[in-house]
Amino acid sequence: MGWSLPYTLGVLARWKMAPAYCRAVLAQEHRVALDGSPAEAIDAKAKDLAAKRLARLAERDTANGAAKPAAPVPVKSKPAEMSPETAEQLRAQVRASLMRRRA
Repeated sequence: MGWSLPYTLGVLARWKMAPAYCRAVLAQEHRVALDGSPAEAIDAKAKDLAAKRLARLAERDTANGAAKPAAPVPVKSKPAEMSPETAEQLRAQVRASLMRRRA
């Protein structure tokens, strides 16, 4: 892919610390190769690291939830002079927005 070693390690580290990956490590006994075949077994060290990561994420979410009281979200109304847009006009706006992001 032409990635530098530090960039590759950064991408892999971010993925391996993701909650989805940690849950998969805890749920499975073997890693899965890119072609879908079983690869090496998942060792106890990897399972322990995944469990600790999920526990830290749960603690962080609990702390963030307790620290922030739920505030009511103000509802913004549309100005009276705006007419409702059709579904096709909205689709065109979304497509244009996506095309600007790709450029």
